[in-house]
Amino acid sequence: EPIAARTVPITPSEHPGGRPWTAKDHLAHLVARELDFLEIARRVVAQERDPLRLGHRGSTDQERAAYVNRENQINVEDRRPLALTDLLEELLDLRSQLVSLVAPLSPEDLSRAITVELGQHVPAHALLGSSDRHAKAHIQLLRATAQQPKRSSSPR
Repeated sequence: EPIAARTVPITPSEHPGGRPWTAKDHLAHLVARELDFLEIARRVVAQERDPLRLGHRGSTDQERAAYVNRENQINVEDRRPLALTDLLEELLDLRSQLVSLVAPLSPEDLSRAITVELGQHVPAHALLGSSDRHAKAHIQLLRATAQQPKRSSSPR
């Protein structure tokens, strides 16, 4: 039954035509996003002008949302064959790398303004901290799903 619970869809995909996401898919998504946050952090440390690579994501809110949703679905589908333990190990490894990269940054480095949207800037620490906020949101969703009463397999 615990294995079945990881394969039952709990949320729809936000990408048109994408298969709904299971609890395991949400974990796979966290792994992919953690890798993205690590790459962004590396570009922040290197003081690149556009660590988010905003130019690749489109010029309108709709184009940017479609880009993100498409990338999310691709990353989840690419990781579907992986075992849950492999996903957890990868997530922990990526988080460790991120912490090791960010820990030595100075207060000046962490307060440097980073462009997150045209005309919108946030301090580097807020951008880098969004990795935690993102993970917590998915974990809360998974906890809430796990606490829901089990569905009956008999017809109603």
